[in-house]
Amino acid sequence: MRDVKITVLQNRLKDYVDLAAAGQRVLIYGDTGVIAELVPPGPDCLSWADDPWKVEGVRQGWLRPALIKPKGPPKRFPCMKLADLLADLEESRQDRDLT
Repeated sequence: MRDVKITVLQNRLKDYVDLAAAGQRVLIYGDTGVIAELVPPGPDCLSWADDPWKVEGVRQGWLRPALIKPKGPPKRFPCMKLADLLADLEESRQDRDLT
């Protein structure tokens, strides 16, 4: 873990970002103590960042990444069987004149 004052960080930002990208944590100190921390990205924190369209959308604010990662497809709650649904649909269409 490294620590750096904010004034030094302003002059050598690239060096400290490179350290964080390499896996080190960098504590940033201001006049009142620790004010921020640079950390490497987690394994799934930027799973959307490989698509430039998504990155631009997040940057402009018209797209937000999901806060909770889904664990699979949503659970099904069927209300009727497909055969019953198709029969109901056919019955509701019988009174229409489609010619």
